[in-house]
This record gives sequence, structure tokens and C-alpha cells, in this order.
Amino acid sequence: MKTYTCIRSCRGNRSTLWFFILFCWILLGTAGPVMVHAGELEQRTLLLRPPVSAPAIDDQTLVQMSVTSPQKRHYLSRKDFGRIYGIDAADLQLIKTFANDNQLTMQRVDLASRLITLSGTKESLDTLDSLPKEVAKRVAHIFSEEKEPTNHAQATPQPPQIPSFRVQSYTPPQLAQLYDFPEELDGKGQTIAIIAFDMGFQRNVLKAYFSALGKPLPEIVTVPVGGFTPPQRSDFEVTMDIEVAGSMAPGAKIVVYLADNSPRGWYEAMATAIHDPIHRPDILSVSFAFYEDEERKEVMHLHNRLFSEAALLGVTVTAAAGDLGSGAGAPDCLAHAYFPASSPYVLAVGGTTLISTTKPLGRYAEVAWDARAFGGLVTGGGVSQYFQLPQWQQVAHVPYSANPAWPGSVYVKKDATWTRAGRGFPDVAAHADNFFSGILIAVEEKKGKALMVEEGGGTSAAAPLWAALIARLNQGVGNRLGYLNPLLYRLQLIERQDLFNDITIGNNGAYNAGPGWDPLSGLGTPKGKALLKALRKLQ
Repeated sequence: MKTYTCIRSCRGNRSTLWFFILFCWILLGTAGPVMVHAGELEQRTLLLRPPVSAPAIDDQTLVQMSVTSPQKRHYLSRKDFGRIYGIDAADLQLIKTFANDNQLTMQRVDLASRLITLSGTKESLDTLDSLPKEVAKRVAHIFSEEKEPTNHAQATPQPPQIPSFRVQSYTPPQLAQLYDFPEELDGKGQTIAIIAFDMGFQRNVLKAYFSALGKPLPEIVTVPVGGFTPPQRSDFEVTMDIEVAGSMAPGAKIVVYLADNSPRGWYEAMATAIHDPIHRPDILSVSFAFYEDEERKEVMHLHNRLFSEAALLGVTVTAAAGDLGSGAGAPDCLAHAYFPASSPYVLAVGGTTLISTTKPLGRYAEVAWDARAFGGLVTGGGVSQYFQLPQWQQVAHVPYSANPAWPGSVYVKKDATWTRAGRGFPDVAAHADNFFSGILIAVEEKKGKALMVEEGGGTSAAAPLWAALIARLNQGVGNRLGYLNPLLYRLQLIERQDLFNDITIGNNGAYNAGPGWDPLSGLGTPKGKALLKALRKLQ
């Protein structure tokens, strides 16, 4: 930025500029070592392991906490988490010494998330490839600056550019009514974090949209992560997420974490949101996903650890289950799970098609979302190849994966044969159809008025819908629900409470919908007031 400004200011006197360049060239040529320009520096981010003294995050303890009364839960504060699980002084000094010895600069140190960003020349950063033993055993992962846009895809691609037959369209508040959100609650006192990559939004579009809905513009905060500069445009995905969450929980604060679309950007954005000591999100909504495969196995397990930290802090993570069916868009014709939806610590959200009566507005029919016959999209869902079937999900009778077992996946033994069984997803669902019954959103405005479009949808609209419902439920019970997957399965499948609309029709390729839990709609779509009543009754 400074260089650009300097060059422009010299354009009126070209002779002065050329004289200055010639002078610098002569000086550099005779002054010994060549100076390194700021633009030639690169960065790498280190994720450190928890301190040796830190206790393990015990899954069974998290499960036991999640099924107790929300009013009686005591989560670890972010301050205490940093003290127990953050970078300890000895490890930090170890990294400082290594950096100094190798001409590296510590650009960023986040004690709670254990992230350290180092900058230097390519040659100096290459020393990270052969760390001394004492340093290496403290480093869990090293993120490079390389981007991998083909390896990461938002859960909802841009709306299909084909004619569609729409029965009707909904505003998000109408969906809240159809799913029986408790009207007396608006999410006040809650903070919803939204993650987006390589995207930006415009406040004038949001202002016009909320004005068209007759609702006040919620408090919206932007947090750029890792030096990312948000583009000055209104991108479809992040704008939709804000509009859905903000209009369905208008009393909540919305904090948008924007990062570049790279492995480092993904991890830093989510870690920053989960451990943010300033905004302290209660719910994290993720509308982006990539499909599981062996190459990403290490990164998936790093994120899974991060989501277990969210559970310890009482943060609920909702994630889109994907919009490309059981194959997740992979080229190998096998079934693939979407991540982060396949993490057992994440509330995975599938998609449905909801048709309602209009006078008065009421539910009529709901099926698993599938518009493939018309060139449209279809809900994701299936069985993870890399995360084991959680104990709390055994009651759901998750089917074996449609794929044969392979090295690197998890195996179980049945009748002397090794058969594949893992974490089933999604856990829940909501309206996601953007073909037969789209969601009214706005991505641009004209003369202060929102230009509504009907193509909003996908499981990336269903995830912030659930985030908004959880904000209202948190407000209603007076505490954060946090990691609530085990509780939802217990209430619906063991205690047989009527908390969800059971979706029994549809398929997404390898899997079928059916009574109870299924790999398309999970437990079903929400009955908001019934959920609130059940949570308040817990002792």
C-alpha cells in the first residue's frame, strides 16, 4: 500500500522518479548484501501441541456434561482455557529462540489457540522443514501460505443457472414460523459467529434487506483473520448466512470472520472465532465444506480437536452437510462425507424441501431435498470414513458406509468380517431447497431498496437457520447449549419425545430417508417450542 502511494505521488515528475531509482540501484550495487523487500517475505503458521501438563479433553466427560440440565452446566472460560491449554512459557521461549537463530520474525502469537505465525525469506522459512527434535515435538502442524481452492468448496455452489419451477418462496422469518421458533425469544445476549472464505459483504445491501423485512439491522461485526483484506463486494454465500441468521435471531450479535481460502485460513478463522476473548461467540455457523479423503486426514483431525475445544467452552458448532449428495462431488463415484459436518463435535445440518399452505401459513409436506431430476442439487449425508461412530449415536442405527473399507478408515468386526461403520451425518435438517421453493434473500440493492432473489438455499442456509434457533434456545434456558448432539439423540430416540418433524421420503444417491434418524435429514427438522420446553424441563 505504501509503495503504491509513493509511486503515484511521483507521477508528476518522472525525471525525479527515474533519478531516485538510478540512485537506489547504484547504492544497492555497492553496499554489499541486497535488501529484502517486504513483498518478498513469506509466512508460515505453527500450531503447537497443548502443554504437557494439560489434561486430555475427555470425550466421555463432554458427553456427560451435554446431557445434563443446561442451567447446571459450567463451561471452561476462555481465560481459563488459555491458562490450561494455551502455549506455556517454556514452549514460547523455545520457538522464540529458534526464530531468532534462523532470522525469522514472530508476527503473531495467539496463546489460547496455540497459533504462532513466523515471517521471513523463503530460505529462512525452509528451516521449518527440519526442526530440531526439541522444537519438533512441540509442533502439531505447520500451515503454509499455499492456497488450495480446488480442495475446498462452499456447501452451496452459486444458484443453478437453469429455469426452475417454484411452488413458493419463503423469507427466513416465515421459516422460523413454520418451524415453530418461540416468538417471545429473539436471541438477545447471544453472539453468532459466521465463517467465510475469500468473500465480503456490503452493509448497504444488508440494511436494505432488513428494512424490506421490517426488521432492524442487527449488530454486525467484521473480523478479518490472518491479514485477509475483505473484498469490496457483496458475495452470495456470506451475505445469505448473515441475512438468515440475523433475521431469525434479530436480537443476537453477528460476528463475521473472514479469511482466505487456504488450509491455514480455514484453521485460523475457526480457531479465532472459537477462542475470541473479545466477542466470545456462543454459536459458530460454517457453510463451507470439503469431502473427506486420505490426504486431508491430518487436517480433519486437527479441526476435530479444535471442535472438542469448542465443546469444552460451551460453543455450539453448526455445519452444512453439503449439496452434492452422498458423493459430495468427488470424481471417484464413491460415497464421501462432508467435513466439518462429519466431526462428532459438530451439529451437522442436512437439507429438506418444505411445502406449506399460505392462508394461513402452515406446514403441508416436507421431504428430503433432491432436485437432481431437474438439474438441481441434493442434500449431502452419509457415513464418515475417518471418525468412529460416537457412543451417543449408536441408538440411531447408523448404516454401514456404502463404500468398502479401506486402509486409513475405521473398521468394526461383525460375523468374523471387517465391515465399515462410522459417524453418521447429518444430525438435524431444515429447508434448503433452492429449486422448488427458494428462500428470499438479497445480494444487491438499488436506490436503497433490496433486490430480492429467490435462489437462496442449500444446506448452507440450513446451518445458519439452526444457529439462529440455538441462539433463541440459549436465551430461553439461560445458558449455552454448547455440544448438544448427545442430548438431542437421547431426547428424541431414547426418551421418545416429539421434538422433530420426521422426514421419511427421499434419497441422495447411496442412502435413503426413513423413519427415525437417517443419513439425509438426521433426526428431522425442528419443532422449536417443543425443544425449548424439553430443555427447560431437564433436571
